[in-house]
Amino acid sequence: MAKILFVHPAGIFEKSEIRLNPSYPPLGIAYLASFLLANKHSVRILDILGEGYNITIQHGKNFRVGLPFKDIQRYLGGYQPDIIGITNSFTKNSEEAHITLKKMRSLFPESFFIMGGAHCSVLPGGVINDPLLDAVCIGEGEMTMLEIANAFDHNGSRAKMYESLKYIPGIAFKKDETTIFTKKRKLLKDADTIPFPARQLLPMENYFVGQDKNPFYYRHPITTIVTSRGCPNNCMYCSVKSVWGRSWRGRSAESVVDEIVELQQKYGVREVAILDDSMSCNLTRLKNICHEIINRNINIKWCTPNGIAIWLLDEESIELMKKAGCYRLTFGLESGDSETSKIIKKKYDKAKAIHLIKYANKIGIWTIGTFIIGFPWEKRSSIENTFRYAMNSHVDLAVFYSAYPFPGTELHTYFRDKGLSLPLDSSVTTGGIDTLYMTGVEIARLRNSFIRKVARNRILHFYRIFYKIHSLEDIKFVCRIAKKGLEIVLKPHKKNESTSGVLKD
Repeated sequence: MAKILFVHPAGIFEKSEIRLNPSYPPLGIAYLASFLLANKHSVRILDILGEGYNITIQHGKNFRVGLPFKDIQRYLGGYQPDIIGITNSFTKNSEEAHITLKKMRSLFPESFFIMGGAHCSVLPGGVINDPLLDAVCIGEGEMTMLEIANAFDHNGSRAKMYESLKYIPGIAFKKDETTIFTKKRKLLKDADTIPFPARQLLPMENYFVGQDKNPFYYRHPITTIVTSRGCPNNCMYCSVKSVWGRSWRGRSAESVVDEIVELQQKYGVREVAILDDSMSCNLTRLKNICHEIINRNINIKWCTPNGIAIWLLDEESIELMKKAGCYRLTFGLESGDSETSKIIKKKYDKAKAIHLIKYANKIGIWTIGTFIIGFPWEKRSSIENTFRYAMNSHVDLAVFYSAYPFPGTELHTYFRDKGLSLPLDSSVTTGGIDTLYMTGVEIARLRNSFIRKVARNRILHFYRIFYKIHSLEDIKFVCRIAKKGLEIVLKPHKKNESTSGVLKD
């Protein structure tokens, strides 16, 4: 059977992002690995970031975190892969993914190289132009990688693979200088058929280092899980639909809670961050997950850092989440300006949202609202509408991001059609982007001042904190959050400082 190596490249971060351990389990390739293992293939994972989470080298204004390339062979221990898959999920990290490809190709010149991830799904034609690459995976990767591995078994070498590639859906490859796109890959219908991520192939203990210093974690060790794939919404600024379409598939409540139990038993995990794009899409399923945790008497804390659609929730679901261990909910509120909300296709009942936020606060759940400012059509008055909404929304913490035209989004098309510059750094937290009415510097200054003003307002209304306290553990968490809030308010303002610079240690 084919030997497969999945590689997670080093991370490229701004300075403020590396003061805490920036590594995390790369669940995408861990899912691919588990699927291939279940089909009897030999699989290894090399997480360059995770293995070298404490090794930092500055490159210009950014920092590379991860193993030096000279140490790669030592970590592989003589493993000779037939197929090497490199994850390229973030546009900001794409250059590092191609640098990694170049290094790995020099070490394994006869291996078949494929690259996948969100960036590849959005821009496959650009990625496949790298002459060192054999193929690009577009969209969901489990079946694609299995068929690639089976094709290698059938053909016996990289050189003989190319006749088989045209029959494998969901890839792009080069033939005689021509880029060939095969037919679209159908998504797996049943998310429960995919085994849990192959975390046994990852340096799990490395991801836990330094978590006790992060004030936003309630407990540690903490790790990440995914309970569903995709999102049915069509937000103008979001690139998720470029990978999954507008489909949504949720795992069963039993499967989700079985994974939590496994994480507790194998790794001592006491908190999980659920990274779904739309966890609340099926409210019955969400409630069933909560009931499953409660009925099994599982002692776990959890949060939704990627956001949860508040317009799909009700008081019953929020109360169930609290009883099941949820201590923090992040809501993608995005804009308080009616015209902007309409254009970005983020329409929901704001009065209902505020009611549910107040209810979540009342029963002791911490609430975070994410907001986006600096859309290309926005004048300062529109942005200030969003600030007022954030201030009046009753969220405990408001986080402001700069609108960024990610490739594959309608916002990217809007920027291009209006003749606006398309930035290269792919960051929603550093600086800002010049729009039709404001400069990027103005947007950055507004964003950071908004964060401080909301934090100052919440400190002045400190009595809200008492809703959060029900145990000694709650008191300790409140003290950490209060300390962080004071730091945000008192920290000297720096020109063009990033959102992460304001929020992180």
